[in-house]
Amino acid sequence: MTMFFLLSLSLFFFFFFFFFFFFFFFTTPTAGSAGALTQTCREVSFADISPA
Repeated sequence: MTMFFLLSLSLFFFFFFFFFFFFFFFTTPTAGSAGALTQTCREVSFADISPA
């Protein structure tokens, strides 16, 4: 029972964040702002991965 509860809870949060970001990216006034935000996230992720 506990395992099923945790699994359903994790799925709920996964879909919640997925739809939140989908709504956020596709309701921005211009596609450029979403592209800039995506580029920023990409730079941050690369900065985290880089060994230096």
